[in-house]
Amino acid sequence: MQDYTIVLRNEKANTYNTIGWLFILFNIAASIWIAISKKDTTTTGFVFIIFPAIIVLFLHYRNLKNGIKKSNSEFIFLILAFPWIFLKLFWVAAIVFLIGVLYSIAIRTLVVYANTDKIIYPSFPKRTILWNELSHMILKDDLLTIDFKDNKIIQQLIEKTEHPVDEKEFNDFCNERLQSAASAN
Repeated sequence: MQDYTIVLRNEKANTYNTIGWLFILFNIAASIWIAISKKDTTTTGFVFIIFPAIIVLFLHYRNLKNGIKKSNSEFIFLILAFPWIFLKLFWVAAIVFLIGVLYSIAIRTLVVYANTDKIIYPSFPKRTILWNELSHMILKDDLLTIDFKDNKIIQQLIEKTEHPVDEKEFNDFCNERLQSAASAN
């Protein structure tokens, strides 16, 4: 059984990372401001607010600097929610963690899996596409085109990887699967 893995470009990842940084900085500033206005002591303010903020900034910076695609953003945002829990603002902590989950979904690596049975497309949630639903599937000039029988079309640029998919081999595989699915109907 032959399988293909194609990594799609996440065109908006840089924008999401910028928004993530802004949210992290705003969250840290807001938690420090709330702690100061509640007149917390310096020690507890440092331990429960400043120290987690330093950890979050370090982890997030390291992930972006090293180009880590699969980051531990849920963990980063959990640490970021910790000062809100300490300040007994549980609803704010829940929102921070939820934004962290959404952030990790937005920056994830988008991978299309194609095998003899089906195609798994990286939407949210992942979409399973059967071969008999398609009229064409082509990889040409780093552009993946999935053409459905109901005239819907998906076109997405692919990422340059260490082991690129051979276009001719992939297209032959797709044509073979499409002909097999058409003859089965």
